[in-house]
Amino acid sequence: MYTIHDYNLNNDDISIVNKWKTSLTDNTINRPLFICGESFIGKTTFANILLKDYRIITIDNYNINDLEKIISKRDISLMFKKKINKSVIFDNIDNSFIPYIINIITKYLNIPYIITCSNMISSKIQKLINKCHFIELNRFMMIRNRDIFIEDTIKLSNNITNNYNIHVNILQ
Repeated sequence: MYTIHDYNLNNDDISIVNKWKTSLTDNTINRPLFICGESFIGKTTFANILLKDYRIITIDNYNINDLEKIISKRDISLMFKKKINKSVIFDNIDNSFIPYIINIITKYLNIPYIITCSNMISSKIQKLINKCHFIELNRFMMIRNRDIFIEDTIKLSNNITNNYNIHVNILQ
């Protein structure tokens, strides 16, 4: 299981994340966290780590129109167990939904939002970034995770080879 420390964030990004996490515990949430970086670098995994104590609603470009209905509904499961607050991850957002996202994050203020994106070039995305705490993940930060992943993959390959007499080649 990965933790925030597996991401080798610089001091500025650690400070931003800690400030954002403190706002969650103090109930003073005023801005989403925006995480950008290349595709498949671990932005969504990082968001899930940060929101592990929340019920996470992941919204992508295919189900974004249902978000307002989801957020505004009461959760019937709260009648049966300890209250777990909702959180929203806007995963790999598209330019066309930026105005809608801005509307949602300003209308429903006390919900932790994390927004992930691979493309920061558009002016619409820049407008959204200006309303958020911002960090960027890059490949250099993820080298440690890549090494762990390769180690785990090699162990799995050896396990398959030894237990099932199937040979697996791993390309690096």
